[in-house]
Amino acid sequence: MAEVSSRKVLLAALLVPGSGHVWLGKASRGFMFLFFIVVFGWLSHKLMPATASIVGRNIGGIFVYGMSVIDAYRTAKLKELKK
Repeated sequence: MAEVSSRKVLLAALLVPGSGHVWLGKASRGFMFLFFIVVFGWLSHKLMPATASIVGRNIGGIFVYGMSVIDAYRTAKLKELKK
């Protein structure tokens, strides 16, 4: 497998949720994050009041998305440091 730059993984993870993990060879982890983005986004959308902003109504999915980006970058950075 070719070397993957942590910056490229970060960009991929920011553009498409879970793609950074897939690029690192951890597809199941990426799909798990994608699944929970959808689940928690849907839950927060249903539980928040109608007067909440679009960000507030989808905060569950946004939070998991942020954690996914951080995890993909951290994993890529650790992989770079081991080499």
